[in-house]
Amino acid sequence: MDAAAYLRLRLYGLRESPTAFGSSHAEERHRPVAECRKWLEDSPQKEIFVGAFAGNVMIGQAALKRERTTNRKQRHKAWLWGMYVHPRYRSQGVGREIAVKLLQAARGMKGLEIIKLAATSTNNRALGLYRRVGFRHYATEPKALLVKGRYYDFEYLMIDVAGGKSKAKPKSGRLTDGK
Repeated sequence: MDAAAYLRLRLYGLRESPTAFGSSHAEERHRPVAECRKWLEDSPQKEIFVGAFAGNVMIGQAALKRERTTNRKQRHKAWLWGMYVHPRYRSQGVGREIAVKLLQAARGMKGLEIIKLAATSTNNRALGLYRRVGFRHYATEPKALLVKGRYYDFEYLMIDVAGGKSKAKPKSGRLTDGK
């Protein structure tokens, strides 16, 4: 996986959609590409990265990060985070393909049962996507983010990947995982 492409799209997303992320462009703009490369090459039993491409250009990305694997009581859970699709490619199924690919990969992670995520409550497009692929709401965190003087709530969703198998399948060949 191209770490520079990942970082470039991540920084673009942090600037373009600041309420969609818990981090900010200012906090991440000096992150070295080498740090991203190390993360992208980490163990597929702990972290999985999926990127969507149009030709050689990364247009979407997300990651699955397992709870600390040293914590036996919680390692059956993981977080889907960093989902972002470039605005030019939204409403074309890219986000769905990324989510489905991550869910398929999660089912191959030994002992993983639950995937959780947090989405800003005003991000109806993302919340709709997550519900369509099987995530269900379990909590709301009021005032989770403060962006430019305005508070935003987080909606927490989860899916049980150890239970029934999803029938959803990626539809195109534009995806690649980082492992």
